[in-house]
Amino acid sequence: MSNQSSVTIEGCDYKLEFDFDLLVRAEEETRLNLLLALTHIDLASAGQFRGIFAALLWKHSPRMTLAEIGALITPVSLPAIAAAFGQLFPEEEKPETPAA
Repeated sequence: MSNQSSVTIEGCDYKLEFDFDLLVRAEEETRLNLLLALTHIDLASAGQFRGIFAALLWKHSPRMTLAEIGALITPVSLPAIAAAFGQLFPEEEKPETPAA
């Protein structure tokens, strides 16, 4: 699993990096279960997708708000963002769903 990826949206490059504490921060701000969504990104809700994107962006763009991050997600950028997620979490390397 690679720790970093990037995505270009409207000519701007955004670095993405997984940090568990930032995932926790995103969960607290969104009040959504992002760890579970991360293991099943293809089933993630729009809110979960935005929350995961925020957690991955905040390492290199810590001042971005959820609203600003949400504005980056458009029908045009969505496939590129999803591809960047795939680079960070390839199918065979996705974390297992935590036991209850």
